[in-house]
Amino acid sequence: MKTKKTPLLIACSVFFLFSFFCQAQTSEKLFDKPFFYESELTPEMIYVKWFSTGTKPAWDFLVLRFDEKKVVQVNGNKMSYLQNDTTFYVVQDTVPPVIRPGEMLQYFISPYDSNGKAGESSEIALISGDLTQKAWFTSTQATKTVNDFGVNVRWKLSNIAGVKFINIYRSVFSDKDYMLLSSVSATETSFTDRDTKADVVYFYQLEAVSLTGNKSIKSNVIFSAAFNPQPPVPPYIESVMPVKGGAVLSIQITDEEVAGVRIYRDDGLVPTLILVSDLIPKSDASLIVFYDTLSALSGRRTYTYAAKTESTSFVESDFSNKVYVRPVISNPPDIPKTVEAFEEDGKVKLFWEDVEARDIGIVGYLISRVEEGKNNEFVSLLPENLLLDVNNFTDSTALSGKVYSYMVQTVDIDGNVSLSGAVATVSLQTDIPVPPFALYAFSIENGIRLEWSQSIYEGIESVNLYRYQSGSSARLLVKLPSDAFDYLDETALIGNQYYYYLTSTNKAGTESEPSETAAAKR
Repeated sequence: MKTKKTPLLIACSVFFLFSFFCQAQTSEKLFDKPFFYESELTPEMIYVKWFSTGTKPAWDFLVLRFDEKKVVQVNGNKMSYLQNDTTFYVVQDTVPPVIRPGEMLQYFISPYDSNGKAGESSEIALISGDLTQKAWFTSTQATKTVNDFGVNVRWKLSNIAGVKFINIYRSVFSDKDYMLLSSVSATETSFTDRDTKADVVYFYQLEAVSLTGNKSIKSNVIFSAAFNPQPPVPPYIESVMPVKGGAVLSIQITDEEVAGVRIYRDDGLVPTLILVSDLIPKSDASLIVFYDTLSALSGRRTYTYAAKTESTSFVESDFSNKVYVRPVISNPPDIPKTVEAFEEDGKVKLFWEDVEARDIGIVGYLISRVEEGKNNEFVSLLPENLLLDVNNFTDSTALSGKVYSYMVQTVDIDGNVSLSGAVATVSLQTDIPVPPFALYAFSIENGIRLEWSQSIYEGIESVNLYRYQSGSSARLLVKLPSDAFDYLDETALIGNQYYYYLTSTNKAGTESEPSETAAAKR
């Protein structure tokens, strides 16, 4: 048992207390909500006990009371203690006000943390009775029966002498419509109400009728829901949608008597479902949306989800249907640790680390290139929307004599592209093409005809025909396709002798040495 000292308030004005109460009613759920448990009355004090169940008990609590329509702090003895997962909060109001006949005192508590932040207040406990009488109710309690439907009502009387019998009244409202449920002997101290519906909250008030019949003593109002041992109907997960680092579930509740739903999930490796949520209260709508994003789930695993409903009697249903989802990968993928580039037969060969072997989320690679001396912007070498699914690439468009840098980026299954890439640089040797050979020139009626043979050389872009006369410089007469093997020079003048030779130009723009010279006279 743990005893705590009553905290000092900064100001004890009615306004402060009422403000504190309002704060407690509207703040977020910091603690397990406290509920009224029982009360006892003596001429010297009023004893009231509350309880809360769960893993978030209050660090301390403030006891408040409505007194003549004002909210005042109860400065009596108080303490709290824990039994299993239930925390009890107790107060002894040693300076209680006089309870007038037919009058009820209203007690409630506001839990708060070590920083003075208040949680949700308890419901109001109604305490009544005339302590000037020889008999009064010193203790009252209503609890669910354990094994079947029903509510067990228990009480204590300070003195049964002069008491003829005890009337038990019941209502589904706390402040009206009380109907006589049963009358029992003055020696009885408990009554089980079995005429109940599962999970419905019932309010009870006791009346001790005197032997003379002219005076009766009423207890405070106590309440409880009837216990429902039957498990509720399981929920149904209508849909699950992957999002970055998690999933969003839409859960349908078909049992209107449930208190809420709990979500279960495995770890994506072992098919064991574990609880991943508190009880999500059922709202007016029967559809509950649950966001599982706080734990940043891996987009490289597939997770299994299921759910259970819980009744107001704290009975869980069986599991719902199971759904499966792979979250959207939230971080860009890694780049290859190594990449190599080298020239082979006038082409650039690229090889890099197979990132897919260590990351199952990788689906392909992007290749881009930049030429030294250009604008330093990498340009993709792949058609739009195409990925490489292998860790090698051959660039047949590279030109001899150029220096290129290649960048390899990774792409994951969700389309995320690595922020940077692995880069390798290669310098291609200057490739001097081979000129055509066996050039032959002879005069015909229309001009001078030239014929030649092509060299076996890949990458010829054009064949260049030059002409000159004795004492003059050669000039380019015509640029011909790479597969040309003859040409008719119709511009040659009759009576003049001309000299001809050929060169080849490759795709990089490099021109070969001249071929042999051939001469002809028109």
